[in-house]
Amino acid sequence: STYDPTCTRSSPRSRASAADGSFVRSSTYNSDDLVGNEPLRPSSSLKRHPSPRRTVSFQRSDSVCNDVIVEEAVKDIVQDNVKNMNLQTNQKVSPRTGRTKNTFCIHEYDERGNQAVAYNEFGGDPIRSLKIYQYDAAPQIRKSSGDVLVKVQASTVSYSDCVIRKGNWWGSGEMKLPVTPGVDFVGKVCAVGGKAAARYGFESGDIVASLVRCGGNARFAKIDASQLVEVPDEVDASSAACMVETYLAAFQSLHLGEATQTRYDKTSLLGKNVLIIGGIAMVGQAMIELAFLGGASTVYVTARKKHHNFLRSLGAIPLPMAVNEWLPFVKGRMDLVVDAYCTDHYSTAIDALHSRGKMVCIRTKSSMFEDDPGLLWHAEAFLTRMGMSPLSQTYTYDVYESWDENIDLCKDDLIHLFELLRMGLVEPPIADCIPLSKVPQAQQIFETKRIQGFFVCEPWLKQKKKAGFC
Repeated sequence: STYDPTCTRSSPRSRASAADGSFVRSSTYNSDDLVGNEPLRPSSSLKRHPSPRRTVSFQRSDSVCNDVIVEEAVKDIVQDNVKNMNLQTNQKVSPRTGRTKNTFCIHEYDERGNQAVAYNEFGGDPIRSLKIYQYDAAPQIRKSSGDVLVKVQASTVSYSDCVIRKGNWWGSGEMKLPVTPGVDFVGKVCAVGGKAAARYGFESGDIVASLVRCGGNARFAKIDASQLVEVPDEVDASSAACMVETYLAAFQSLHLGEATQTRYDKTSLLGKNVLIIGGIAMVGQAMIELAFLGGASTVYVTARKKHHNFLRSLGAIPLPMAVNEWLPFVKGRMDLVVDAYCTDHYSTAIDALHSRGKMVCIRTKSSMFEDDPGLLWHAEAFLTRMGMSPLSQTYTYDVYESWDENIDLCKDDLIHLFELLRMGLVEPPIADCIPLSKVPQAQQIFETKRIQGFFVCEPWLKQKKKAGFC
């Protein structure tokens, strides 16, 4: 039978399944995969004290309008408070049975000491190489320096960390051992050097974020003030951490070569047809979300058939992986093609463009250390034969190169993304929030499974206990 990508799909902003109203973000991840030598159990203090003062946040699906997730805040006040603890409660709808189940998770935090995850050699298994190091005190900064000391609230664990750990750093400079993983962080300023305060105006208590390549999976980060961007107080730190690498890469890929006056408009991609080749990864999902926010008319995404229903739930039109099956539907029609594979020197991506279309090739981590200087030349030669201007129509992109070469634009783009997050217009899916002790297991999962969601490391999280009740 002939493949038809135009079958019924949900609306572009859909966040729920049309079948049963359940939350549709599926994942092969199971929180039990993160259990190490010592399973997560509540401390003895949890058994002796009642629950703390807390705000319980319920999430449920509306059976009438399944595109809307209703959030209800319920205050539950008890007599005794337990410090450094937080209780989160959610109501979930099972996609298999359609029944609702209330779940709660007790988070216990440790506000003492300084810890970081680090490794002393490249390569190898993350479980053996990644260790937690305890330090006597937080890092120190000189009063006259341009440095800022940040108490980290959240950082991501990503595939980039795995590539760097294997010794395949693709960017400028040398990655020196020992290395603390974590390519980003969000946290609170706790000390500011004199030059940093005078030039950038940072003060203790400011919430900031940065793209750092390494060092995020720690309780403190010492960084030059020029590398920091402010985060609105209203934005959740875990969600903000997801913006720094993945959403920034997605946004800039969609708007490469676009003037700063128009890239932040809600009509920046109005009426555009977008094709994302290899878009099931988190950066591809972020592109789908941001493309529709920019007014894109249609977003096509190539992926394996098992992911097609999920992509439809995001509003995209899924296409098969085989080029001969999807190219006839989009050939010569696309305004923008973002190729996350670039396996055939752009020739397939170029065929999908119309005469004024734009092509972006993301330099993926898996192929960056096999540098091909002729990659862009092949695309430029092809475009020249087609009578298209190669210099204005083709781009290669890497978020770390962008950060090095045009940090001011990156900061402006991040500020825009944080504002979208504050307004609730973007919603990064978080698979799990984990303590430092679970970072090795999280990296191991990234190397063996595809995760639909972000792993967020909360460095002050000590342990958590999940349970369910009907």
